[in-house]
Amino acid sequence: MSTDQKDIKPPCFIEIFSINDFARFVCALERIPLPVLKFKVNGEFILATQTDSFQNTPILYFVKTKEEGNFIMYKQKNGKETVEMSNSTKDRMGIYAPIISLKKIPRIFEDGYKSKDIKLPKYLLMMTEDLSNLCKLALYKVLYDETPLPLFFLTNNGVPLLGTFTRMDDADDTSIFFYTNLKKKPEHCFIKYSSSNPEKTDFTDNTEGHGYLYSKIIRLGEKHTLVEI
Repeated sequence: MSTDQKDIKPPCFIEIFSINDFARFVCALERIPLPVLKFKVNGEFILATQTDSFQNTPILYFVKTKEEGNFIMYKQKNGKETVEMSNSTKDRMGIYAPIISLKKIPRIFEDGYKSKDIKLPKYLLMMTEDLSNLCKLALYKVLYDETPLPLFFLTNNGVPLLGTFTRMDDADDTSIFFYTNLKKKPEHCFIKYSSSNPEKTDFTDNTEGHGYLYSKIIRLGEKHTLVEI
């Protein structure tokens, strides 16, 4: 083993508010749906996916579940979402994220899930001027055929906010949480943005309109462990 190999730390588990939010996270607007791990901790089955790591700490977003299935099926049409646990991919209109059921997980996964006392570093924070500037950051790479960044909804001392995680340089390990405060909790699952008319940035449940770029909103169960505002 290389002496300069970095030690992997116990994962940081971030709970997502609902199965619909989780399905939207792993399926909606993705070029390829994200693979999902299913395993049991503390007598509970959870679905989890890793999208990032921060200073050698894997970041796993998860939701608790009692349902069975080989796939999460997600479908969005005319502003209505359908989410199902499925054993097959028969519905051609659906987007399917594969569920990989695990019989055994590393001890550090259990440590990360169970522990509330692990001291973790925090993301750097940058507050954008308004919602359209946050969308500009989350969506500009769509113009170059990349996947839009998800926008996470959470509250800070009762103040609702949306934010996203990114690096200014892909080679840089310094991750930043860009966010903006909201006047109220969003009632829709997506946000639409037009680079030609940024003032028309708005919330929506329908991603089929022309002339807009779309990003998904993911509600978190609690505060993000690595975000301290």
